[in-house]
Amino acid sequence: MFASTYNAGPIFVLPYGPDWSHGVDLSVSVPSDRSRGQTGREERRALGHTLRCLMDWKARLDRAKANALRTALEQLGSTPVVTPAWPFAMPFDGWSSAPVSGGLVLAWTKGWATWTLTTPAALAGTWDFVAPALWGFLEVDSGKSDGADAVNVRFRFEEDGPAGYALAPAAQSWTSGPALNDGATPPVFPFRVDWNNGPKPGLPELQVDREKSGPARESAVTFYPQFSERPQDGMIALTNRAQVGRFLNWWQSVRGAVGSHMVTTLTNVTTLASDAAAGTSSLTVADGSALGGPRLVELRSGSGSEVVRVTAVSGNTLTLSAPLSRGWNAATTGISLAMLARHSKSTVDLRFIGPNLAQVRVAWREVAAEVWPAVGETRGSTIGAQPVPAWLYEITEDFGGGVTAVHRATNHERTVTAASHSWTSRPGLSHGEIRRSLRLDRDEVTLKGRWWDGCPFAQFLPGRLAALVRLAIYECSVDNVGVGTGLAQKFGGEVTKCPFDGPEFSASASGMYALFDRPSLAYRVQRTCNATVFSPMCGLVEADWAFTATVVSVSGVQLQLGTFIRTGGLPAGFGFAHWFALGYAQRIVGGLPQRFAIAGSTALDGSGRIVLTLDRPVVPAPSAGDSWIVVPGCDGRAVTCKAWDIGTNPQGKFGWFSNFKGFDEMPDKDPAFQALKRSSSTAGKK
Repeated sequence: MFASTYNAGPIFVLPYGPDWSHGVDLSVSVPSDRSRGQTGREERRALGHTLRCLMDWKARLDRAKANALRTALEQLGSTPVVTPAWPFAMPFDGWSSAPVSGGLVLAWTKGWATWTLTTPAALAGTWDFVAPALWGFLEVDSGKSDGADAVNVRFRFEEDGPAGYALAPAAQSWTSGPALNDGATPPVFPFRVDWNNGPKPGLPELQVDREKSGPARESAVTFYPQFSERPQDGMIALTNRAQVGRFLNWWQSVRGAVGSHMVTTLTNVTTLASDAAAGTSSLTVADGSALGGPRLVELRSGSGSEVVRVTAVSGNTLTLSAPLSRGWNAATTGISLAMLARHSKSTVDLRFIGPNLAQVRVAWREVAAEVWPAVGETRGSTIGAQPVPAWLYEITEDFGGGVTAVHRATNHERTVTAASHSWTSRPGLSHGEIRRSLRLDRDEVTLKGRWWDGCPFAQFLPGRLAALVRLAIYECSVDNVGVGTGLAQKFGGEVTKCPFDGPEFSASASGMYALFDRPSLAYRVQRTCNATVFSPMCGLVEADWAFTATVVSVSGVQLQLGTFIRTGGLPAGFGFAHWFALGYAQRIVGGLPQRFAIAGSTALDGSGRIVLTLDRPVVPAPSAGDSWIVVPGCDGRAVTCKAWDIGTNPQGKFGWFSNFKGFDEMPDKDPAFQALKRSSSTAGKK
């Protein structure tokens, strides 16, 4: 394992291939969400379009490789790891027809003397081997020593990269099954199940809730009318790379456990009583009662098969929904039950015995309610597979005066284009329950995520509240290239707080009507002013106290400014020590204001310069001569509000005492109260 870089970022490359005597395990998934009622009707949504992989293998490392691995693991930290997807590695001269590629590929010469990590389109040169690259993180089990000079190591690699780096199986086409009542033509599962390898028989099941409570013998039963559903599983052997690639594309196409399709079952119910010609719309079977009613059935002879829909059973005659596509011989044709089903799990495990041979056990669950959707149900809208959803977050910084900065993000696996805007994919971004009620002032939501460069919630770090922050949440459907449609707003409001836990933030937002739920103004009897400087209650105009200055130098949080200019001239007494304390310094970066709180300031020196102590270093560092705006703060004292006078009030700043909202002559204690005097006499009653 060795360190390198990709796109200017650090990576580690793991070049240790598997010991094929132990095989390679590959788990492939498409995450999904499913809701099901007791009537058996389901809504299923995939949460992405790309495959997610977890690869597990063992390797035998000699002393040099084991030492290199140990050294690399000591330096690894959170650096991404890149490794070949070993089951899909192949000689370079056959790569052009590879059944499985990826967003990134690794190519190398024997012994990894030279190698490259690049995109498939940019792959050039001559190499010995090529493989799709997996990007993610690594777990290592040290295993057991194999003599003094070798060690057996187990690697567990979980993919954790952008959607653009995912595995990309070659495109495939699927055979459509017979049309259902609403015209839908789900595909037919394209692989033959090995029924001799311990399959489930697919007996019907119903959902019944039984609750035991109290001492009675009988349970309280809850049952809703529903179609019975058959579970089924079976083993499939993939005997070459092309079949493996085809299977991965199938899993991606049906989005794991989301898409419904037609699959045959183990049950051979009857046989043909006479030959059936191509184009006929009926079959004569040996025992029509074996079907039990209209069904999906499969005709099979040798390697050929056809799924048909039986719309009526009359004695031994089956009426089909559409003509047969080919002829079938009664002597060699078997008839099995088929069903409309989905895969039971979003993850499927492939066991690679060798680079060209894999076994996979696949499980199904019948979706009988989708064969004949009930009145009021629409396939793809209220029942069955739904479009892939994406949440979009629009975060607006409002600096006032019509100056805003809009940030758009999504929790989808790739950047989404919707409503003529680009919404950047941000890892870990999610929101909690959107609370809505008749009391509009109680609308609220919490948005959580991981910090990113330029994150607008920086406004809530100490000293940075230079803008109001508003949040709007939208939902849309997104296709496999990231185009969003059907945009609908679900929330709009103002962010009120944003605590941080390391790199994680948790922003709380309230609906716009929360403005009417704020506490009324409190006016306290106190020595300091009740008004915030430059507020309507204060009456001072902030623009009248904005100074322009130029940068002289900067060092850490120390910013030296000179050439101070103010409309109307510099005020009397300008520039004593801490004259700008509690105010802010601001510059324009990329057309937007960047504000820094001022903790303190030096007195104006003989060269007309003042050094400000800011709340944080200035990044990016300014250049000498850059223009800044500096606004003084107010500590609320009466002497600060009064006019400056060298003799009587050397700390005066604003000359605004006529509007002072405090009680500067208030005594230290209420004169109506007298402190109890404690007697020092030691005499007591006799």
